[in-house]
Amino acid sequence: MKKHKNLFLIAASILLTVLTAEAQSADPAAAPKKGALEIGITVIPQMSALRNMSDESSHFFSYENTFSYAGGISAQYLFTEKAGIGLDLLYSMQGQKYSYQWVEYYKQLDYIKIPLMFVYKEPIGSKHYFVAKVGPQIGLLSSAVLADQSGHTIGTNTKSEYQGMDYSMLVSFGLSFKASEKLAFDLGIKYDYSFSNAENTGNNAEINTNAASTGTAINRPGTYNSTFGLYLGVKYCLK
Repeated sequence: MKKHKNLFLIAASILLTVLTAEAQSADPAAAPKKGALEIGITVIPQMSALRNMSDESSHFFSYENTFSYAGGISAQYLFTEKAGIGLDLLYSMQGQKYSYQWVEYYKQLDYIKIPLMFVYKEPIGSKHYFVAKVGPQIGLLSSAVLADQSGHTIGTNTKSEYQGMDYSMLVSFGLSFKASEKLAFDLGIKYDYSFSNAENTGNNAEINTNAASTGTAINRPGTYNSTFGLYLGVKYCLK
């Protein structure tokens, strides 16, 4: 986990260096063109959650703030000057830190996320644009482990306790800054929330912290992923 965080911090540093250099040499750029195809990279420091109403109701259970990272590549095609479609391929490290009977744990779930988004761009000046995106997202579970407060894995891989696919909706708002005719960088906020149960219901007795103390996992409600983060991106226009 620490190795992954270091990689994302390095990537973010490189990205910010590139953005700063381009911004210093920026020239006024033309408005987005119909038929423009843009590719880029995105880094997302984020807060993640994995919430279950049954766990929340326990007096021995409390959620902790969970900071994580996501990042990957993006593509965007404008079929008009203001509207288009976007497709990302992201690796998201998320999950939930929590305390049970005053001992801290961390459910670490890593997903490969593929959002398909409607994109709307509105110019606000000669080279600044408001950008809104919304659309469905599929998450493919890459790994799942339970760790202690120091980040050390407890027991074996817990991937079998969770669904292999996660379905969610994503919405984001932000600004795009044209650094040159071909290069732009983005800054904004992103939120996604799952509408499918993240847990494998056939293994509820293993997942349910309360079940470990009561001996039952009957009628356990669904557990849902969500993330809220700040996205930083750089895009290059191919045409």
